Amino acid sequence: MGVTMFENEYCRLEIRDGIMFADYKEVVITLADAKKMVADRIAFQHQEKYESIPIIHCFKAKYVNKAARQYLGDKGIVGISSSAFIVKTLATKTLLKIFLLIENPKLPIRVFEDEQSAISWIKNYVGK
Repeated sequence: MGVTMFENEYCRLEIRDGIMFADYKEVVITLADAKKMVADRIAFQHQEKYESIPIIHCFKAKYVNKAARQYLGDKGIVGISSSAFIVKTLATKTLLKIFLLIENPKLPIRVFEDEQSAISWIKNYVGK
């Protein structure tokens, strides 16, 4: 499979071997931003003929407000079969794990500190 890419002001999306990689920029994400991010991802995903795809997030956003978090956890999961988050700081990892406990996600989600572990886990969801 080839590699295809899309980039906007929030992140760079790349599809490799049936997995979408989302490399977020250091931005603040509001509800309006979240809606644009999801619309852009879905358009890119469908252009590449993926109805459902696992996604690995390299999360570096500075802040995601509550309305954006709620939207991303509900409407934002359309077309995603599973999510892996790669985080580089203990603070981000802790906050994300707390958020996942509170929100009770509707799809399989895990938090990792390195890309290889995330890829190993998410490969179970390729093609599902």
